[in-house]
Amino acid sequence: ENIWLESTGKNFLATSEISFADILAACELEQPRMAEYDPFEGRPKLSAWYKRVKELTSPFYEEAHVIVNKIANKSKKPKL
Repeated sequence: ENIWLESTGKNFLATSEISFADILAACELEQPRMAEYDPFEGRPKLSAWYKRVKELTSPFYEEAHVIVNKIANKSKKPKL
């Protein structure tokens, strides 16, 4: 967030347009969710970037992460 998304005028990691680097990075950030860790918590720039990537790659992004989402939702502990 402080390095790759710091530059003003860029909506994505390398340029103002989405690239393979954005898709790859977004997919990597999905994995910690399976261990109940939210990599976007407290990171507004990262969260906004992630939302842009998902919106531009929809519905394929969601389709590609069906299993990850099932695991992440299954591992969530019920709140008391």
